[in-house]
Formats: sequence, structure tokens, C-alpha cells
Amino acid sequence: DEYIKINIGAISQAFEQFKEIGRSEFKTNSGIVGVAIALDSEQLGRKARQIFYFFSGKDDKKIVFTCSFLTKDSEKLAPLCAASLQTLKFGN
Repeated sequence: DEYIKINIGAISQAFEQFKEIGRSEFKTNSGIVGVAIALDSEQLGRKARQIFYFFSGKDDKKIVFTCSFLTKDSEKLAPLCAASLQTLKFGN
């Protein structure tokens, strides 16, 4: 998807030691399908992990959720982030 490509390209230029570490389809409990992309980088001298969740909304609008935390905390926080996004619903 071009929108994802442009966003990841911009992020790669913004942070030092940028590395994409994972990309997969992500499906919510309500059946909404998107893409989850995990990135490692250095921000303000600290190793950080960000997970971006990209979804398509109505009328070709894009919706992005970002979870950010220190890389050392990723084992504990990444599953919490994913569990939160599992509850995502659009509309009523």
C-alpha cells in the first residue's frame, strides 16, 4: 500500500538506527483487517520500539494507531498494545 510505504519512508528518515523488525496482517476481534509494522530506532539517545497499526476507513481514509515504548519493555508492552487494538470497532 502506497500510504504505508510513504509513512515508513518518512519515519526512517526521522530517527537514527531505524530498522523494520516485523510486518504482518492484523485482524481485530470485529474482523477489521489492517497491517501491523514494528520498528526499532534510537530516539533521544534511547532505543525505542514503535508498532504502527494501519487500517483503511470509509471513503479511502487511512487510520493509524501507534504504540511507542522503550525496546527493553517490548516483551511486556507489545502484547498489551495488540490486545487493545483487538477491541477496535468502526461505526456503531
